[in-house]
Amino acid sequence: MIANYTKSTYLITCLCILNVHLLYVQSEQSDLYSPLDDVIRLNSSSFEPTVFHLSKNVTYVVQFYNTFCGHCQMFAPIYKNLASRVKNWTSVVRIAGVDCSKDENVITCSQNKVRGYPTIYIYPPNPQKDKTEDEPLDLRSLKIEWTVDDIEEAIVNYVEGLKGKNRKYPPVVEALQPVDVSRRVDFKRLYSSKNDHDDAINDRHGPQDLMFIVESDKSYLGRKLIMEYYRINTRLELRRILLKQTELLKSMLTEEDFSNLDKNQPILFKLNYPEDGSRKGQVLVKGEAKDLLPTSTEAERDDFIQDRFKAFLEHYYIVELKDSGYGPPLIGTKDKKPATYEEKKDPGSEDLEIEYLIHSDPVGSKKIFATDILKGITYMITHEIKIKGDLSPSELNTIRNLLSILNKYLPLDRWDPDVNKLIMEMRTRLDENRSKYEIDGVKAQEIRDILELSGADKIRSRYTNKNWVNCHDSDKYHKGYTCSLWILFHSLTVGEYMKAAPVKVRPTMVLFTMRDYITKFLGCSVCASNFEKETESLDASLDYRNSSALWLWNTHNIVRQRLNNESPIDKRPLAEVIFPSPKRCQECYKTPAPEIGTDGKTYSDIQWNMQKVLGFIIDLYKPDRLVTPNELALLLSKIKGKVNYDLIDGDPFKSKTRFVSPDLNNSSEEWKIQSIFSTSDMSICLFLYLSCIVIVIAVCLVLNPKWIRSKSK
Repeated sequence: MIANYTKSTYLITCLCILNVHLLYVQSEQSDLYSPLDDVIRLNSSSFEPTVFHLSKNVTYVVQFYNTFCGHCQMFAPIYKNLASRVKNWTSVVRIAGVDCSKDENVITCSQNKVRGYPTIYIYPPNPQKDKTEDEPLDLRSLKIEWTVDDIEEAIVNYVEGLKGKNRKYPPVVEALQPVDVSRRVDFKRLYSSKNDHDDAINDRHGPQDLMFIVESDKSYLGRKLIMEYYRINTRLELRRILLKQTELLKSMLTEEDFSNLDKNQPILFKLNYPEDGSRKGQVLVKGEAKDLLPTSTEAERDDFIQDRFKAFLEHYYIVELKDSGYGPPLIGTKDKKPATYEEKKDPGSEDLEIEYLIHSDPVGSKKIFATDILKGITYMITHEIKIKGDLSPSELNTIRNLLSILNKYLPLDRWDPDVNKLIMEMRTRLDENRSKYEIDGVKAQEIRDILELSGADKIRSRYTNKNWVNCHDSDKYHKGYTCSLWILFHSLTVGEYMKAAPVKVRPTMVLFTMRDYITKFLGCSVCASNFEKETESLDASLDYRNSSALWLWNTHNIVRQRLNNESPIDKRPLAEVIFPSPKRCQECYKTPAPEIGTDGKTYSDIQWNMQKVLGFIIDLYKPDRLVTPNELALLLSKIKGKVNYDLIDGDPFKSKTRFVSPDLNNSSEEWKIQSIFSTSDMSICLFLYLSCIVIVIAVCLVLNPKWIRSKSK
């Protein structure tokens, strides 16, 4: 019986551990990087102790990103590849990331002056906060392509350049410099006698082997290898000699090796100390890429040479590398394709009700849901504005205009009075000190105080970044916050048109506010830059009352076509990308549907019936016709039983909250817990748990019969 009890306990324990693991995996789904990647994920509590730890001579490369940012998603595989490529540089460089879309990281991102996503900063080793010389390097300032090779070389240049700064730098910086025999320390390394060799190497308990990479001054091979193998520097000192240092090379190599030097091919040699007292090097590896790969490109030859040198060193120092925790050989990893953002998704975590509603339900699939707009507004106000930090008078004016159009053109009081109250109180508090703010701007702490006093925390917990409806993440073209921005401003332009039409006023405030907000506050810097280009001639494009609504519709289609063209792997037919599609509104087109996108035709070749398009946009985006949170709950309740609810944990319809959204039930949590266990599975677990209790009681009774007799007396 005791054995049975032990087995039952073991089973329950295993189930608990499995459930905890599943919840952990579920929590990772919302991030661009997982524990399986070589990117160190930092947050508000770990950032400062990690990056500013004074006992480490490590340079940190930190990407500040936003999970909703499409360009961050596109860049994620590149950053993973970079982290994988340099993962054995950990004694010198480490790759990290901070997700600025998470509320817990807002202050960290704001304090580091993150103005767009993705942003990459390179922090010096042993930095001190608030010291000008310890300011991180913004990778954008280098004007380079954000490829793995370019970023890797930028990191090498940064570490090598630490010597030229008025600061303490780690020993590896010295090793990256070409050997200079005019310097005493380098001279003693090369020309010390056999007896004093051990003391002459350096003050780091001199290495047993002294090797040199001979290369051109533009080559990065030697510096990359020094960064890679510096972790075994007690056994190996690896240094660089430039091919142009002919006198030095002539004195160190045999006459034959020196005469065979190819001015464009690197070599690796070891400095030996033979009995005759000579100081001649033994050539260990030659590049020879031109001879072996005569038809290959320069980049392919460089990869071949690097792999050849690394293969030798990994074989030569296999014991030392293993003891130092060196990872598996990286030869050939340049072609490794890391998992993309979409590939990490867990299909079991989808909200099946919402997916059915937007893709299959005859009513819901043709509606726009106010819940997504409320989520977007919440994120704008409580996150993007907050993360901006100090606001200039111009930025403050943009926020005031934004609050005005939200209040004027959206029925927020009907959708959610609490959101309406937040908008009104924010505007009131900003107006109270308007004269001061218009001169000095608003400090970051003042913005945080205004948000707190206006009730932002309550709204933020209600409208989280989960369970989007129209912007559900089952569709890569309609995903999350950026999707909600398009819906928001479509609704605002339509609302503005409907209010302006009776009085024949040309409405423009919504589009100009949208332009100002996106260019000044939108985290995706590439998106903001592209949108700014689209709005260069905005004023000249708004001639009629309906121009704002139609201009935004047209611009949105241009953006959709461009994004589709930038994704050749997942590229869809043009008829499926433009909006509305021919299936959705056939009368909106003058061009026959079969001709759309054929024979190289693009969006600009399509002829439209603009009156029908305008009518379609108004019917779809008119604020009074959007599905409210209450109506969403009713729609979801009507489709119960049409989807497999065994994959969904919890019931979103039991909430007594007046304003229901898919995640209101769980407003106090960061994310909604979902399990792969069905109701029957949970019933079995409960039965086993109760059975274990009964078994434990029975065991106690059997092992302690005196207790039974004492009770019977």
